[in-house]
Amino acid sequence: MLKIARKRAKNEEIKVKLLEGDMRSAKIGKFDAVVTIFNAVGHLTKKGFEKAMRNIYQNLNDGGVYIFDIFNLDCKKNKKMEMDVTRNFGDIKIRKIQHCKLDSQKGILWCYDQFDVQKGNSKQKIFEAKFPLQIYTSGELKEMLARSGFKVLNLQGIDGAKFSKRETERIMIIAKKA
Repeated sequence: MLKIARKRAKNEEIKVKLLEGDMRSAKIGKFDAVVTIFNAVGHLTKKGFEKAMRNIYQNLNDGGVYIFDIFNLDCKKNKKMEMDVTRNFGDIKIRKIQHCKLDSQKGILWCYDQFDVQKGNSKQKIFEAKFPLQIYTSGELKEMLARSGFKVLNLQGIDGAKFSKRETERIMIIAKKA
């Protein structure tokens, strides 16, 4: 992804410094804001996410903000978690089938993906993946952020809607370095 981003930046004559690193340990400077999107932190264990929060805190300027989104455990307890979507890209047909199982005690969402890819009349290729996502209640997130030195400024839906404990599927959190 960095290779693609660098190529696009060069083609569009945009000067930007793109770095590769691990959010749990990277020490790359001081920033006014750190943003992690698309549920990226859900791929970390609880210990890993807390370590990332402490490291992000260290990489922020005083008063800096940390913005991230993550699935809401309270909402996922009450939702059916299946998907079956087909998209065509020219003569390529891609079907994504996903179903997820929630271990609500541990806050782990196990997702099972299958991608069926067919180009023209060629034989269909099938790709499968299984992965866990760590998810949290809003209360757990507030506690974790407080332990790491953050003050939560706002919780809302990923779309900017008012946060609802049971209805907001993905929480967008804005926290400030206290």
